[in-house]
Amino acid sequence: MSRAAVPPGGRVAAFIDLGTNSVRLLIVRLNENGSYTVLTRQKVTVRLGEGEFESGRLQPAAMERTVLACKNLMEAARGFGADETVAVATSATREAENQDEFLASMKEGAGVDLRVISGLEEARLIHLGVASGGDTGGREAVFIDIGGGSTEISVGGHHAPRHRASLKLGAIRLSALFPPDEDGRIDLETYEAMRAHVLAAVRPALDGFGDIGTDLAFGSSGTIETLAAIAGDRSLLAYADLCAALRRLYPMSLEERRQIPAINPGRADIIVGGGVILEVLMAGIGLPAIRISDRGVIDGLLVDYLSGFEGFLQGSPVPVRRQSVVHLMRACRADEGHAHQVARLALRLFDTGAASGVHALGEEMRELLEYAALLHDTGKVIAFRNHQHHSRYIVENAGMSGFSRRETLIIGETACFHRKKAPSEKALIAAGLDPEGAKAVRTLSALLRIAENLDRSQLGLVNDAALRREGESVVIEVESPGGCDLEIWGVRDALPAIEKCLGRRVEIRAV
Repeated sequence: MSRAAVPPGGRVAAFIDLGTNSVRLLIVRLNENGSYTVLTRQKVTVRLGEGEFESGRLQPAAMERTVLACKNLMEAARGFGADETVAVATSATREAENQDEFLASMKEGAGVDLRVISGLEEARLIHLGVASGGDTGGREAVFIDIGGGSTEISVGGHHAPRHRASLKLGAIRLSALFPPDEDGRIDLETYEAMRAHVLAAVRPALDGFGDIGTDLAFGSSGTIETLAAIAGDRSLLAYADLCAALRRLYPMSLEERRQIPAINPGRADIIVGGGVILEVLMAGIGLPAIRISDRGVIDGLLVDYLSGFEGFLQGSPVPVRRQSVVHLMRACRADEGHAHQVARLALRLFDTGAASGVHALGEEMRELLEYAALLHDTGKVIAFRNHQHHSRYIVENAGMSGFSRRETLIIGETACFHRKKAPSEKALIAAGLDPEGAKAVRTLSALLRIAENLDRSQLGLVNDAALRREGESVVIEVESPGGCDLEIWGVRDALPAIEKCLGRRVEIRAV
C-alpha cells in the first residue's frame, strides 16, 4: 500500500471516539519529519448509553447532550485548523435500535460523520492504541478495556492482536442489570449474582482463546484507571488489591463512594460493576496484576492514521521504546545525522570498554546510552545556551512510552552531562536515582561526552572509536582516514570531566 507524504507545513487531524459513557477528542499536527505534535486532548462525560440497556434505544436527553458536546468538540477542531476529522462510535451506538436517527442528529446538529465500528474492530484499535504506549519487551500481552457498554479483550504483540473478543459487558450495562438499593448499596447476594453473570459471559470468549501463554497484561479505560487509583497505585493493579478494593466498595452507599478522592463522582454508581468485570477476567486468565494505560480507541485511530503517511514509525514492528525516542528526537527537530553518529560512536565505546574492563555495565545500560545519545541535543529546541539542562527536562517530562521512571532519569541525566561539568554521585542521587543508577550515569555520561566531541564538527569524520585499558589508564583510539583535529582537541579539552567520571587517567590517540 502506498503511503502519502505529509504536505509542507504539516497536516492537522482530529479524532473523535464516542463511547457509552464519554466522548474523547484528540487533535494532532503531523510534521514533515515523521513526528507529530499533540495539540489538545479533551474528554466530556455524556452518558450516551444511559437508559439504553433497559429499552434498547438511545434516550432523547442522552442524544441531545451528546450532540451538543460533539458540536463543541467540532468547533475546537475547526479552531485548531483540522484538515480532516476521523470519528467513530462504539457500543452504545452500534446496539441502539434508533441508531440511524442518532447518526442523522449528529450529522445535522454537530457536523460529525460518525462511523459505527464493530466490537472486534474496537478491540483491534484498543490493542493498537494501548500497545503503542506500553513496552511488552517483545512478549505477547493481554489487553483489557472495560467501557460503559462493552468490554474488549485481545492477545498479541505490540503490532497486531492474535486473538480478540468483544463482550456485551460494561460498567454501565452491568450496573443497570443489577441495580443497588435506594442508597446505592449493593448487598452480598446481588454482588455474587453480578459475578456469576460476568463469569457466564466471559467463559466462552476465554475458552476460544485457548492457552493465552502470558501473564503480562495492560488495562485501559477510566474504570480500570479509577480502580488502580483506589488501590493506591496508578501504574499497576494487583489482583489481590482489586479484590480488597471491591470488598470495601460494594457495601458503601453512593454518597460514600463519591467521597473517595480517587473516584470521579460521576463514576461512583458504576465503579463496582466495572470492577466485577475486571476481577472475573483477571481470575479467569490467571493475571496476578495488570499494568495501567491511559490510552485506548482514540490512540489506535491515531496509529492507524499515521501508518498511512511516509516516515512514521507508529504501527510498524519497531519496538515502542525506540519509536518513542525517535519521535521525541524528531519533535524537537534535533539534527538526526549528528544524533545517530554520536549514538553509533557511544555504543562502540561502550562495547570496547566492556571488553577491555573499563566498565562492567550490561545490555540495559547500553540501550539507555543509545537513547541518551539520540536525545542529547533535544534541548536546543528551547535554546542553545544550557541546552544540556533543557534536554534533561524534556526527556524527563515528555512521558516517553515504555520506560520506567528510573530508566527515564538515567537517560535524562546522561543526556544532560554530555557537556560542561561532570556529574557528582551525590547530585544524581538527589535527582532521584539510586546509588547504582548514579554510578551508571557517571560512566555513561563520560562515554557520551567522548562520542559528542568525536563529532564536534558534525561532519561524521570519525569512522570508529574504541576504549582500551593500558595498566591503570584508559586510551581512546580514534580512526579517521581524513583526519579530525577538531574532534581530538575537543576530547582532550573534556578529559578532566571524563577522568573524573571514569576514575582513571585517560588519553586519546589517532590510529
